[in-house]
Amino acid sequence: MPESADQTAKPKVGQLIEGPIEDLAYGGAGVLRASGWVVMVRGAFPGDRVRVRLTRRRKGLLEGKLEELLAPSPERVPLQCPHVSLCGGCALQGLDPAAQTRYKARQAGELLRRIGKVVPEETAAPWRSPEAYFYRNKMEFTFGARPWVSRAVLDSGAPLPAGPALGLHPRGVFQGVFDVEDCQLQSPVSNEIVAQVRAIARRRSLPIYNSHRDEGLLRHLVIRQARSCSDLLVMIVARTEDPRLAELAADLASAIPQVTGVVAAINLRRATVAQGDYERPLLGTPHWHERICGLTFRIGASSFFQTQTRGGEALIEEVLAVGDFRSHERVLDLYCGIGTFSLPIAQRAREVLGVEMLESAVREAAHNARENGVGNVSFLAGPVESNERQPWEEPGSWDAVLLDPPRSGLHPKALAKLIGLAPPRIVYVSCNPSTLARDAGVLVQEAGYRARRLRVFDLFPQTPHLESVLLLERASS
Repeated sequence: MPESADQTAKPKVGQLIEGPIEDLAYGGAGVLRASGWVVMVRGAFPGDRVRVRLTRRRKGLLEGKLEELLAPSPERVPLQCPHVSLCGGCALQGLDPAAQTRYKARQAGELLRRIGKVVPEETAAPWRSPEAYFYRNKMEFTFGARPWVSRAVLDSGAPLPAGPALGLHPRGVFQGVFDVEDCQLQSPVSNEIVAQVRAIARRRSLPIYNSHRDEGLLRHLVIRQARSCSDLLVMIVARTEDPRLAELAADLASAIPQVTGVVAAINLRRATVAQGDYERPLLGTPHWHERICGLTFRIGASSFFQTQTRGGEALIEEVLAVGDFRSHERVLDLYCGIGTFSLPIAQRAREVLGVEMLESAVREAAHNARENGVGNVSFLAGPVESNERQPWEEPGSWDAVLLDPPRSGLHPKALAKLIGLAPPRIVYVSCNPSTLARDAGVLVQEAGYRARRLRVFDLFPQTPHLESVLLLERASS
């Protein structure tokens, strides 16, 4: 018999318990409390009453498998994606989108307080995506030798489905790939592209890359589709250059004429990432364009750009509002990418310098500046955390610094350089509230900054991910 979650005995792995889900943790798991322990339950949402099997104890937490939904939360909504029970991406699907945004905003604030000991003076209302589905301008898919099947199907002796597979990894199974038929985050034509590329690969018997043996050809498929124009770029990540890639591209363009370009990204390493060491155009235009905030950006097949166009524009508008950049000010944009923030800021400031590690992104940023007639911005290629002193590292040179680092946040060397610059204002754009909290804690506790305003942007409905913009000002400014 299951036990109530308020039992006095210490919960044990394997035990079956019942109780209410009280909260939603960052990452998407529901929070159930049992005898002072926190139990993380994937697929359970606040307001649910559930029956849970305890499966694992780690780092002072318990993990549980949802065995039965005894009473659903009033914030539950019908599931829309046919892959939701298998895919690990949309952990929040089934929870009302407005509730998703509300919980994400609370998570970001709690992480700031708990990790960084930082309480912003103002927490603005979160930005909620106007589109709960079909909002992504980029999706990445993986090729597999054959579609993933469950252990039950394997044990049944049923014939294995034909390969190759093209889709996503099942939740927690990184060596398997299930065929995606109807992902609800990308556009319908993107689903058609996935189906066509899979069919072409099967018809032409194209070999799938095997990282253990370091052999094969096809590795990943990346689709990038503009929202402001008709550009639709497809990138095929492959192990080597091969004439069959051009044949695949031609077959795809013939089947789906909306495709405006196909690029091969050649990944020479065993690392299973949807990137290449270099690129080769196969067909059409090897880049795509997007227009936001009155500016047109040319974006390479591998270049970073916010995966929701409308959300990216909302981020820029927030950065401009809280940054309050003036016509006499010099602004430093670290991790500037293709200049998505640099160019709009330059339209208000006297001078902007963007720093970016990838030389290809710096070339694109310079091109975008020229094409948009923005002459008071320049770009420098190199890692922010370089051991060598860089030209931009003169203390007191910058009136404001914008940061948009990777998920890992600021490297300790980069953080030390930022503190040494001592800018009056820092606008920190983050896709990871945990590392934002860590870095903000140092800036507030050790470098004399005040956290003035936090705003969360729910750019990724159905998933646990979020973006944040935090304004920090020097206490003496």
